Amino acid sequence: LELSGEGVARKNIRRIFGKVGEPSMSIGCHPDFLHLTNSSELENGYAITLFMDISGSTKLGKKYPIETVFNIKNTIIKYAIEIIQAFDGHVHRIMGDAVMAFFRTKEHEASESLMMKNAVDSINCATYLIEFMEKVITPIIEEQGADEPVGIRVGVDYGNNDDVIWGNYGAFGAFEVTATSYNVDVAAKLQHAAKTNTIMIGYNLKKLLGLGKEYTSTIEKSGVSQTYVKPNYKIGESQINYKQYKS
Repeated sequence: LELSGEGVARKNIRRIFGKVGEPSMSIGCHPDFLHLTNSSELENGYAITLFMDISGSTKLGKKYPIETVFNIKNTIIKYAIEIIQAFDGHVHRIMGDAVMAFFRTKEHEASESLMMKNAVDSINCATYLIEFMEKVITPIIEEQGADEPVGIRVGVDYGNNDDVIWGNYGAFGAFEVTATSYNVDVAAKLQHAAKTNTIMIGYNLKKLLGLGKEYTSTIEKSGVSQTYVKPNYKIGESQINYKQYKS
């Protein structure tokens, strides 16, 4: 796949959206929590977590040479990273054909109205990821004769300062600083629940952004509404009933 040069998409998006300064270009520990590296300290801090994975990629190995499969997957991953960085997201981890990213800024911890800026960035990012797949990648793969073009699935959710803990996992040189939260885990569940080239968001993110029914909907499976994130764990005598939405 031959697309625009490295960094071009990132620069163009930042110009269109009036982004200033340089985005986070590293991967791994979020810059706000580098001081926790190889430490036993824990620190609260909100996180808007985005998970993206490539759907339909497994069957590519049966249709194309392995080098072609790598090229397709790597092109999607590379441009996903550029788009995430363009919207001031921080790429935390690449997991095979999936990417995990955080949207947050230390200066925004004091106010939900400021956190909303990161939330808007995360939704814009997810939307651009879908647009990129549908307008750029899918036509190229279709031209090459793919029976069922690959796509992506995106899940995003928000955890506030009190609900997210950052700390150093691991030991003996094999460690990483990452976030622990129900809402971080839920972002992965939302991504798994999403259909190809769609975005799923959690209740917290919907509430933070004040999104109404005109911007969200409930997904269905076999004619049954899938209102809650699965598994819907039971705590004490009641279930969590954490709502999920197609955005």
